[in-house]
Amino acid sequence: MNTLQRFCREGVAWKHLRHPNILPLIGVTVSNQRFAMVSAWMENGNINEFVERDRHVNRVELVRVALDTSGTLTNSPFSWLMLQMA
Repeated sequence: MNTLQRFCREGVAWKHLRHPNILPLIGVTVSNQRFAMVSAWMENGNINEFVERDRHVNRVELVRVALDTSGTLTNSPFSWLMLQMA
């Protein structure tokens, strides 16, 4: 499978995910052979940036949210995507 096919499959999978902790996919863009998926801007950045800035964040709660979200991915019709991304 080539890069464009993998990109399209991931985009389709993301578009169908519904979970309060997964941002919806707004769209995709391709420019100069660079592929990007577009979601809403998150003021606190990604999880790594958030934890770096706030050393006192409840990490147990973050793990719980991550596990809850991964269950959404695992139970989706696109669970094959997680295996390919791992």
